[in-house]
Amino acid sequence: MANKVSTRETILKTALECFNELGFQATTIEEIRIRSQASIGSIYHHFTNKEQLAASLYLEGLRSYQEGFLEVLEKHNEAENGIKALVIYHLEWVTSNANLAKYIFHSRQSEFIGAEKSNLKAMNKDAFQAFTKWLRPHIKKDKVKDLPADVCLSILIGPSQEFARHWLSNRVKTNITEASALLADAAWNSLTRT
Repeated sequence: MANKVSTRETILKTALECFNELGFQATTIEEIRIRSQASIGSIYHHFTNKEQLAASLYLEGLRSYQEGFLEVLEKHNEAENGIKALVIYHLEWVTSNANLAKYIFHSRQSEFIGAEKSNLKAMNKDAFQAFTKWLRPHIKKDKVKDLPADVCLSILIGPSQEFARHWLSNRVKTNITEASALLADAAWNSLTRT
């Protein structure tokens, strides 16, 4: 049986296309309605307004990313393999979800995110706590430098995040697969004690 896409998913997918193509301000609910072929009632049944639609798209995209991030943590008990896998996951997720990644990168400071601030804060807190819990034993075993977890996460993801931004804007020459291996090694070399 084919996987049926819900009206809500169709609206979100269409909104993503519109926001990336036209920008948030220029995108109208009417444009989303026309492109998605959803009724205006369907759109307003799922979303109060354009701002809530945009915030939902942001939160669901971030949730998808974080769920995958946490799955990687669960699969890797060794510090080196886990750290490298997290960097590779980050760039693979960006590659597989390029339009959503672009939207998330450009929208994180947008005003419409403010309405979902508490949900966003809770999601980020949960993901950060899981990372801290995973990291702590590796620090105790002297496999990873004893740095604050937020600094470790910045070293781990920061360079690959920057590369991803440039990749999404077609401003890099290095293949993203090659870059992910190089950035994974760099993250490990920056965080390892040995």
